[in-house]
Amino acid sequence: MDRSQKADAVAQLNAVFNEVGVVVVTRNLGMTVAQSTALRLKVREVGASFKVAKNSLAKLAIKDTDYAGLDDLFT
Repeated sequence: MDRSQKADAVAQLNAVFNEVGVVVVTRNLGMTVAQSTALRLKVREVGASFKVAKNSLAKLAIKDTDYAGLDDLFT
């Protein structure tokens, strides 16, 4: 991912953080592919979306949003 792609990703994530009412941060460490897939399906079933992002990009995107206090979760 080059610098312009990263800037685009940060802008898209920032737009998401500014539009949504709830943000859930998960850590997929130890989850199997099947478990991750099941989680994604359950999230979609209730009309929500599931985004995977690099922690560093999410940390940049969350600045100046209502969720800025979550930045310490992105390590």
